[in-house]
Amino acid sequence: MDLNIIKRLKKTGLFSEIEEKSIEEYFTGIKYEIKKYSQDENIAFRGDEIKGLYINLEGKVATEMLKESGEVKRIEEIDSYSLLATAFIFGDKNRFPVDLNAVTSTSIFYIEKNELIQLLKKDDRLLKKFLDEISCKAQFLSNHLWNNFTNKTIGEKFSQYILENQKDGFFQMKISVKDLAEYFDVSRPSLSRVIKNFLEENILEKLKETEASIAALEKQYETSKALFEQASIEEQEVARQLAAVKALAEASQKDSIQKYALLQEKMKSCSVTEETYIAKYHTEEQKLSQMREKLENFQKEKIRVQEQLLQIKKKLKSKRMEQGEFALLEKEVQTLETETTEENKSFGAVRKELEQMKTAWKEKENVCVLLEKIHHKLDILSELEGLFRGKRFVEYISRYYLEHIAREADTGLKEMTGNTYGLEIDENTAFIIRDYKNGGASRPASTLSGGETFMASLALALALSSQIQMKGAAPLELFFLDEGFGTLDENCLEVVMEALEKIRNKKRSVGVITHVEEIKNRIPVHLLIEPAKAGEGGSKISIEEL
Repeated sequence: MDLNIIKRLKKTGLFSEIEEKSIEEYFTGIKYEIKKYSQDENIAFRGDEIKGLYINLEGKVATEMLKESGEVKRIEEIDSYSLLATAFIFGDKNRFPVDLNAVTSTSIFYIEKNELIQLLKKDDRLLKKFLDEISCKAQFLSNHLWNNFTNKTIGEKFSQYILENQKDGFFQMKISVKDLAEYFDVSRPSLSRVIKNFLEENILEKLKETEASIAALEKQYETSKALFEQASIEEQEVARQLAAVKALAEASQKDSIQKYALLQEKMKSCSVTEETYIAKYHTEEQKLSQMREKLENFQKEKIRVQEQLLQIKKKLKSKRMEQGEFALLEKEVQTLETETTEENKSFGAVRKELEQMKTAWKEKENVCVLLEKIHHKLDILSELEGLFRGKRFVEYISRYYLEHIAREADTGLKEMTGNTYGLEIDENTAFIIRDYKNGGASRPASTLSGGETFMASLALALALSSQIQMKGAAPLELFFLDEGFGTLDENCLEVVMEALEKIRNKKRSVGVITHVEEIKNRIPVHLLIEPAKAGEGGSKISIEEL
């Protein structure tokens, strides 16, 4: 399989959790087809049999219906990496409910139904993702039916439509008021009045603000969830290491006990106890010293006898020694040699016993050192066990990350206020302000003015985004700031704008939602939204660069 196809399949919801190497292996022996379509070319007609799975690898696909009047009604546009008509693949009436047309040049990945079944059998994750896709599509169709048959007012239906079709805080009507009225199953004049009221009462802006608030809360939730999941992973890793250390400690303790027991047996067999070992050691040392002295005397005596033997040999050579004198000397030499041999044996036995006792004592010292290390490890394990009990570990990890965020926010706040204010957390993880105008005294964050509070909040937001940038799997390249600038004086406003400019230079973009004219003039790129006019289609968005 081509690597480019694998990478595009990886971006779909069906294969998102599967490694690229595994995707290639799964398609071994599986038949598939890549179908190319030009712009405005038909992919499938309503009523055509669905014989397999269609995946949009590249391009944009539109679902359309031909009305009795001959007018084509576009229902929705489907972007790349999407699965098409999954809810209609299996069953008795597996046919396309709408026309499929290529809005742009499109590349479709097609796999026949039986081949798809064989593919799903290879990994439970694929089967789950496919069932999830079918379930989501069924829920979408159910919601669509509910919107048509529910007792909701036209205003409620239109509000729901706005929330479902807005993107990045912007909404554009991609269909006419007439088609939307048919979609809601209401009269066109009634829908037009509702849209007019929405524009006059600025409800669209209020919906946008509500959606922005919801998005901010969802982002905070996802951030907290990510931090908690990271803490849970680290907790599991520490628990694993703790279990490994416990197992190692138990094995070491068991081995040490066995060695200590063997040492005790060995000392017992030598008739040596731990209490008398040192005294006996010194006694044997003295005994050995005496035997060395005695041996030295025997050596001297041996030398003397050898000298006598030389004299004897000289006498024998000259034949001047009497036979009785020779016999007496010979007997004396034999006696000395016998005594010397016995003393050497005794000396060797004592030396051997002393060396064994030295080895045993050394082993005992090593065991004592090992036992001391084991007791130290057990004390550490006991302390770790107390840390893991209850919520203490989660609290520890939470405070750890909060301290990192607070330190970075402290640096940012000092830069914004010219080292006037600093930000810290107390023992209860509550934010406090360090007032350097008053000798570094601490005070609650609630005592700040409106402008000062905004700068402190901005410093925390920037610090949090930085932490997410470092910990997240994907880079955080864009976030929005909504108002708050109206509380800043001219000097503070200048400092804040400089801080935002630094963020932009760090390959991150900041969107500012504001009504302050001076702020508008400082921002180089503007997104302008022109409300839709009756009979002219949807709202228009344009980009203005200063």
